[in-house]
Amino acid sequence: LAPFLALLLTAAHAVAPGFAENIRARNGVADSLRLEQLARETDDGALYASLLEERTDVSLSKELMQLWLNTPAQERLNVQSELVDVKMNGELALAKMLISQTIDNGPPLQYLQYRFYRQVDGQWLRTFPSKSYWGAYQSLRTDYLRFEFRTRDAIVVQTAAPQLDRIYATLYATVEMPPPVVPLTIRVVERDRPGWSVSQDRLNAPSYMVTVDDPSMNDVEAFAQPIISNMVFQVLRDSQSMQNGNRFILWSALFSGLHSWLTKEQSGYALMWEPSMAAALQRQLAEQGALTLNDVSFGSGSGRSPWQWRTLALESIADYVVQRYGRHRLPEFIRALSQYQSWAALITDLYGVSVAEFEAGWNAHMMQHYR
Repeated sequence: LAPFLALLLTAAHAVAPGFAENIRARNGVADSLRLEQLARETDDGALYASLLEERTDVSLSKELMQLWLNTPAQERLNVQSELVDVKMNGELALAKMLISQTIDNGPPLQYLQYRFYRQVDGQWLRTFPSKSYWGAYQSLRTDYLRFEFRTRDAIVVQTAAPQLDRIYATLYATVEMPPPVVPLTIRVVERDRPGWSVSQDRLNAPSYMVTVDDPSMNDVEAFAQPIISNMVFQVLRDSQSMQNGNRFILWSALFSGLHSWLTKEQSGYALMWEPSMAAALQRQLAEQGALTLNDVSFGSGSGRSPWQWRTLALESIADYVVQRYGRHRLPEFIRALSQYQSWAALITDLYGVSVAEFEAGWNAHMMQHYR
């Protein structure tokens, strides 16, 4: 049997030159993960620190150690890591991980994460690549967008760009506005710190290799998701700035629900933590029986659990409006938020029903989906 296995490995290596290196890296990374789990179980910060490569050019080890120190020991135990795949690329191993995390006794939150490892003195340490790893800068222009990215992200960006361009135009059509004349510049960065730059027509978007992703997403979808989320925020903001931007604060809770609903509609994916949010909303509906619009309005609720169920309840308002009154009336609903200061006036003028009637229909909609 041994000679046969040796022959099989030799043949596989001949077909795929990196086969043996990938197997070696996978075994080494698996050993590192076992030690990481042991560090969690024994609350051994020194052991955890020994699994991180200290570098002067990147601050990953310091950031991860700070996260370790800021996370209670019991919460660290709620995290489990499973190795999905490992591929060598030069001296770095790119590991795809499936992370399971339990929050507030809810259903486990699962997400995919890429990690980089390097072998140092025989041990595989978690690290982060230098800037040269990502390659030279490139650019790509579509009708409404301009992408700046490095060679490492080129295939993913080029694949996602046409879809993102269509979504950007569709979102502005949703609020019955033309897209801005100045194209939105999307700069792909190597750290998971997405957000707007100083200029409002520039967006920093993380490389797909540094995002935390839904397990059902492919790399292109994982790259597009945070961009779509930021696009939705921009469109909702612009829909109000031409009217009365101060009302954006008044309706901020509802805008968070609209943001979540539109992001889900355009990307095709819900928030990763929606199962936990749905469980919290189910508990709230079971305890309270029915919600009122005041229960989810600006300034109501506090703490983690109220945030969980209120987020999904707010999203369901947008879904109910579309299901009950039609998608074509969504722009009217969004515009109304810059014109009205109360639920009673908004609902009566737009839909000709009382708040109580609207709440009854909305609660029936939630009961159908979340109870």
